Amino acid sequence: MIEGKFYPSKKQGICTLYYRLRKSRTSDYKVTIKHIKINAESWDTTKQKFNRNCILTNYAEVQKIMQEFDSSVYELNIKLMIKGQSMNNEILKNHYLDFFNLGSKTKIDSNTSFTSYYSYYIERNIKVDEQSVNGKNLGKNTIKGYKSTFNIWKKFDKNRNIKLCEIDYKIFSSFIKFQETKLKYSRNTIATNKNKLNAILKYAYKSGIDVHQDFIRGNFVYKEEETDSEYLTQEEISSIINLNFIQDTTIDYARDWFVLQLFTALRVSDLFVLTKNNFIKDFIIKKTRKTGKEVIIPILPETLEIIKKYNGLPNKISEQQYNYYIKKICELAQINESIEGHRVISNEEGIRRKTKSKYQKFELISSHTARRSFITNLSMNPNITNYEIMAVSGHSSTKTLELYVKSSNKERATSLKDKLLNNHQ
Repeated sequence: MIEGKFYPSKKQGICTLYYRLRKSRTSDYKVTIKHIKINAESWDTTKQKFNRNCILTNYAEVQKIMQEFDSSVYELNIKLMIKGQSMNNEILKNHYLDFFNLGSKTKIDSNTSFTSYYSYYIERNIKVDEQSVNGKNLGKNTIKGYKSTFNIWKKFDKNRNIKLCEIDYKIFSSFIKFQETKLKYSRNTIATNKNKLNAILKYAYKSGIDVHQDFIRGNFVYKEEETDSEYLTQEEISSIINLNFIQDTTIDYARDWFVLQLFTALRVSDLFVLTKNNFIKDFIIKKTRKTGKEVIIPILPETLEIIKKYNGLPNKISEQQYNYYIKKICELAQINESIEGHRVISNEEGIRRKTKSKYQKFELISSHTARRSFITNLSMNPNITNYEIMAVSGHSSTKTLELYVKSSNKERATSLKDKLLNNHQ
């Protein structure tokens, strides 16, 4: 197995590091990490970490970056193997330059304006051939979100050309206040824009660019509002399945796609590109577009019924049609409970904003409701573990998974009661 390790370039004193990737005598590659300097005595080559004698004040951050570089080389090597290619010194060196942003012809430093660096970040990390530089994977929709935040920043900046190193807590707070007072954005929208700002500053910092200490200390905090996103119960899903539509109509196709999504948890971007090749024996096997992870989903009876109905899959419809019709379908299924939620509504000035209010439940249904419903309903089954759900949903951690679980306190209490009663039987 190929293995990468860091070594100090000298036995004593302040020196650079070099990274060695070795599999055999004939597969041995090295690259000097010129811009990271350490005191040689503080590096434990065996344990691959700093010891207590380290004099670097930011040794923890340096070690983290080193570990991330090692992981990125491992992933690169796997992708080369899949493509039938082999690692070499040139590929390793170019990867090093790309990872630490040292190969760019554009002069980037702490005096670069944040506006210019923002453009550089998007261009640098846009998804190309399933992989982007530095392990980033910014797909079309993610880039769209970054560009939206970029436009907000430019309105805030007003050609002041605020530098990377100048973004302190005062500027951060002003950016937040600008969105609250001038743009009238919701708390969650502002939190999303804050996350993108932080992501770019973190990228700059990891690339060796000086950013303000206020950011490094973790002072750029703005909490989003907790939302009880809607999901469909098993009873509501049954009422959707039992609706009778004229076969081979758009609304019939939409209902059947919705049922497929309710029992697979696939995102729309993956749902509408399913083919017969994804159906292998009793499973749907699909590499997801958003994360690149492969999910293996058992074919449930409801899914099988639709496959039999069409001898394959329903006719495809546009995503716009889909989101329109599933609201109508839920309305016809009398999913009309009054609940609190957010809808995008035009205000008096004609500006579309998410508005929190009481709505009939069907008004809040979107394509993502199906994914959330599948995960939430599975989570309430005491016989199914989070890790089993993650294998189907494609989530990498239980923390991320729990963001999708939208059962109420009453439903959780009922589930707990059932478990306790079963234990006493």
